[in-house]
Amino acid sequence: QEVQGIDFQYTVGPIPIADDLGKEIIVRFNSDLNSNETFYTDSNGRELQQRQMNHRNFYQYIVEDPVSGNYYPVNALISIKDDQQSFTLLTDRSCGGTSLHSGQLEIMVHRRLLYDDNKGVQEALNELGDDNKGLIVSMKNKLVLTSSKKSAYLQRKIQKSIYISSNAYTITFASSNTTN
Repeated sequence: QEVQGIDFQYTVGPIPIADDLGKEIIVRFNSDLNSNETFYTDSNGRELQQRQMNHRNFYQYIVEDPVSGNYYPVNALISIKDDQQSFTLLTDRSCGGTSLHSGQLEIMVHRRLLYDDNKGVQEALNELGDDNKGLIVSMKNKLVLTSSKKSAYLQRKIQKSIYISSNAYTITFASSNTTN
C-alpha cells in the first residue's frame, strides 16, 4: 500500500550569472505546526538528529549567520512535529535543509556562487557542466503530513518506496579469481 503524500519534482538550471551575482535556489514549505524552532534531519538515512535553531549541544553557539549557521545535511528526510502532527519532506538525494521558523521546512535545491563562501572548499561553487553554461539539477521530494505517533513508521515506509524502487538497483560484477 502506497503512503499518501504530495510528490514534487524540480528541474533547475543552469542558474544565470550574467548579473555577476551568485544564487541559491531553495524550496520552502510553511505549516501551522508549532515546532518550537526544533526540527529533525536524518543521519545517513538512519536515525534522526534533533536540531534546534541557533543552538549547539556541546558549545556556546554565537550566531554569525542565522541562515547558513542553521543548515544541516539532509540525506533522506527533514521533519518537524508538534504534539499532534508530523510534517516530513523526503528527498531522493542529499541536500542541505533547515527550519528557520516554527512550522517551516526548507531545502537547498541548487546553488551557483561566484566567490568562495569560506565554508571549506577554498573556491567558488561554480560548476560549469559539459556545455559551460552551468549545471542542471533534477530532484524529487515527497511531502507527508501524518500523526506524530505514526510518523517514524511511515517515514521508513516512504524511504523504502523511494530508495528501493524497481529502478533503484545497481548491478555489479566482480571476479571470483583471487591471487594470494
